[in-house]
Amino acid sequence: MPSEPLDYSPFTPRRTRFVLLTFAVLVIVAFTALAVMFFIIDVTGYTGWDAAMLVALGALIAVFLGMLGMVKAVPSTSGLYVRNILSRRQLEWAEIIAVRLVEQSGDPWVTLDLSDGTTTAVMAIQRSDGRHGSNEAVRLALLVDANSPTD
Repeated sequence: MPSEPLDYSPFTPRRTRFVLLTFAVLVIVAFTALAVMFFIIDVTGYTGWDAAMLVALGALIAVFLGMLGMVKAVPSTSGLYVRNILSRRQLEWAEIIAVRLVEQSGDPWVTLDLSDGTTTAVMAIQRSDGRHGSNEAVRLALLVDANSPTD
């Protein structure tokens, strides 16, 4: 048992989230400005439908960037909820066999070895966050160790 209380605060990437959400806003602004600018300069054959599709394309790109930026992992006393780009997964602590730390695996994020023989990524803890990412990987490993059943 660790002497300090366990930190169950959510894992979220720092730099990646900031960059992606900033780009999402910029894409919406740029595509909307481009749609308006084509009307102002009176591009031949450009219609309201074209403008709407241009804005919709910008919104679609922004949504994808937002999905990339909203990855997270939320630990609790019962397990770990992992939300990656397109997948969500609730894991019991007993299902997690090992946490491969960022430096050891060479992957851009933490990977969990699971009791069913598979692995799952935890994109919320990323190497691009530098020391913060490494510290968060260690914190997750401590949570797994503290909450795993002992034989």
